[in-house]
Amino acid sequence: MERDIFNLSIQNLVLHLRPFFQGSDSYSRFTSVINNFLSGESKSDTFEFILKCVDHCVTMEEKDSKLKQANRLNSIFNLLFQNGTHKYDVPPQPNLIPYPTENAEINSEQQAELLNVFLNDLSMISANESNLNEILDVCENTLSYLPDKINSAGSYLSLADRVKFSTALCACFYQYLTNNRNLFNPASENEFYQEKSLLLFSCDISGIQKFIYTVSGEGVLKSLRSRSFYIDILLEHIINSILRTLGLPCSNRIYSGGGRAYLLLPNTENTKNAIESCMNSINNWLLENYDIALYIAYAYTECSAADLFLSTDQSQYNNIFIRLSTELSANKADRYKSKQILQLNRKSDQQHERECRICSRSNREIDSKGVCTLCNDFISVSSFLLDESLCIVILNQELQNNLPSLKLPSTCARTDYLYFLNPQKLSEIPNNQIVEVYHRGENGPGQRFEMGTYAYTVKNEMATFEQISEETEGIKRIAVLRADVDNLGLAFMKGFDSAGSSGYCPLLLTAALSKKLSLFFKHYLQKIVNGTLKEELFSLTDTPSQKKKLVMVYSGGDDLFLVGAWNDVIDTAVNLRKSFEKYTAGALSLSAGIGMFEVKYPLSAMAQETEELVDAAKSMDEKKDAVALFGVQIQKDSDGVYRSAAVHCYHWKDFIEKVIGEKLRLLQDYFSHTKSMESANGNAFLYRLKSYIEETQRNPNERINIARFAYLLARMAPSEKNSELQEVYSKFSLKMYGWILNAEDRQQLLTAITIYFYLKRSVDDK
Repeated sequence: MERDIFNLSIQNLVLHLRPFFQGSDSYSRFTSVINNFLSGESKSDTFEFILKCVDHCVTMEEKDSKLKQANRLNSIFNLLFQNGTHKYDVPPQPNLIPYPTENAEINSEQQAELLNVFLNDLSMISANESNLNEILDVCENTLSYLPDKINSAGSYLSLADRVKFSTALCACFYQYLTNNRNLFNPASENEFYQEKSLLLFSCDISGIQKFIYTVSGEGVLKSLRSRSFYIDILLEHIINSILRTLGLPCSNRIYSGGGRAYLLLPNTENTKNAIESCMNSINNWLLENYDIALYIAYAYTECSAADLFLSTDQSQYNNIFIRLSTELSANKADRYKSKQILQLNRKSDQQHERECRICSRSNREIDSKGVCTLCNDFISVSSFLLDESLCIVILNQELQNNLPSLKLPSTCARTDYLYFLNPQKLSEIPNNQIVEVYHRGENGPGQRFEMGTYAYTVKNEMATFEQISEETEGIKRIAVLRADVDNLGLAFMKGFDSAGSSGYCPLLLTAALSKKLSLFFKHYLQKIVNGTLKEELFSLTDTPSQKKKLVMVYSGGDDLFLVGAWNDVIDTAVNLRKSFEKYTAGALSLSAGIGMFEVKYPLSAMAQETEELVDAAKSMDEKKDAVALFGVQIQKDSDGVYRSAAVHCYHWKDFIEKVIGEKLRLLQDYFSHTKSMESANGNAFLYRLKSYIEETQRNPNERINIARFAYLLARMAPSEKNSELQEVYSKFSLKMYGWILNAEDRQQLLTAITIYFYLKRSVDDK
């Protein structure tokens, strides 16, 4: 990274932080720490021009110096889709999720403490331009809950977000101007805003689903989890490789997650050439090592600061993303260049005698356990994923110590190697061998890499499907939960169309939104499943497990894939939805599919069938915000055509309040009062009630099944004269009879009975 970009970034940091320190006891220390970073010749005219342009782009309005500093940070979800809520962000506390609240403020003591921590952490970083990313990491850790600016409407962007985004723009404008010196004229700001000075770049990993889920057999869960991690770190590695090649800081990443990323880059020939060179090297490497299984599609589009930040015509902003999406789709449709196609044609179809028992590939060497070299690498590193004290270290050469590693592409036509190392071992490696270092906790060397690491363990090893199924409640089944945020593409594209009065351009708000979502799925979700969250959580039973018996296979910027004990998966799904609703102040929803399977069922089929349930939930109606459970059934529609349908599909509110809160709880309450209902004979009665409900659902005009249902209910009346039991039965029978008369209640009751049977069924039940 150029020293000029580093100095410009530090001056940008001073510009935004000085008002917070002025007049305080810490101001002299702040000045001293900052001066330690500034060195070399100051290009005052150029820097002043760039900082002025950047500030105008980020703020979009004139500041009123008479207004007092905001003492609270408005939730960004107040603005999303014109949500209309009036809530504020709160700093995180141990074992709590920081839900926005109607009463929150940062008092002077809290602010002073945060700023003091900032100075302490900043003073520990050496004054080297290569450490700019660490400085931005410190800003992220300490300034994310301080409001960014003075504004009569309040602040919707944190000070950390403002510093990060303005740093990205500083770097872009500097490189653009220094590569086009004839354009530089401090008196022509408005003309500069109209210049196509920026590139919006996007890349997307193709082939993720098959790469992750087309595995089976013993050790499949370890391989699955490692493959998911590999996709995450591959995207991270590609992003940082491009930024490192261009000499840009990590702040130029606008969004990354789900295999896709957006970067803000300077519009120069050097940038375009570097993108083509980097992506060509990466895709050549993937072609050599993974054949056509993985491919990185990419595209970029030129844009001006006026269109991206300053235009009051929202269509100009939207058109930038439409152009980018069109280019990206074209690249996916035309993957390979002529040289790469020739390489594929010349490639020998080397086949070994045996297939890998995990990935079923036969073009790699197979060891004595029937596992190919690639799958063996994924299995070997799986245990390291659980240990957050280990750093993720990427080197440009292999270590000679037989430690497990994963191979990654390099932009220099070579292979990089990923290791999990403790800080002591890391310190022994020469700097010229280190490509990148990531830490996974709050603090550590290198950049922070957030990932969902939770996995249920047995004897300090990640549990297998078989071990998880043995510890389920009732029926011995595992479940898969897949979920993603509804209308997220629309939220990114048009969610902040009406946010102009906030004083921020949509791109800044979208970047802040993506960070919020990533934090929820990668960090706060872990608190829900690992038993550390200090709030009352939902459970199907009255004896919930604190640490859920499941594995977070993937939890990214907007979606997740969990697998585990079926009852814990349903518990987690409900708690996830409740927490997400509070976290987003109701501005966003998510839809989910929950599939139940035997442990020997092929993983690829589990993934596909659960994805079909997600699609069914999202297709329920325009509201989405739904969950589909258990699987699809073949049913005859109103036209007499047989179609597959997700029978157990509900809006979350109906599932939580009516299926569980009303009907399942009634079944559990009634059966807990009578021993006979816990017997095989009592369950037989319930099975027969269920069959009458199903017949009534199929043929609602045949009233005979309702009569049979009522007769069977009467036979379930307690024979002993027990007033308490009689009262419980009376409540139960009246509710049950009322529900069978209504189609919606009947379906909810069927789902509740199914869950009840699953909770009570043992391994010996047929």
